[in-house]
Amino acid sequence: MGTPGLLAALYDCLLENVRRGPTLEGTAAAFGVSPATFKRQLQRHGTHFQAELDQVRTHVALWLFHARRAGNEAVAQYLGFHDSANFRRSFKRWTGQTPGLLRAGW
Repeated sequence: MGTPGLLAALYDCLLENVRRGPTLEGTAAAFGVSPATFKRQLQRHGTHFQAELDQVRTHVALWLFHARRAGNEAVAQYLGFHDSANFRRSFKRWTGQTPGLLRAGW
């Protein structure tokens, strides 16, 4: 597959499974390849599994905050985080700002 094909298919797969906590192994199996082969394919496209998963989680979190007016707890639970503190730290790593600062800017 070309770059847009693989990455778009991966995005769709991760989005569909984001609530189940997608893993590299499970996702590679869904694409019919070994985890090592999947890693190599992603590396050829200048990315890696965790970066793609973080992108999907960021988009879902932003959608939940904006469209659903969800709070940190609800978003953390939706995305499968054990607690909202872990989610807040991850969100800050993904976006460079906390969820509260982001929402304050809307």
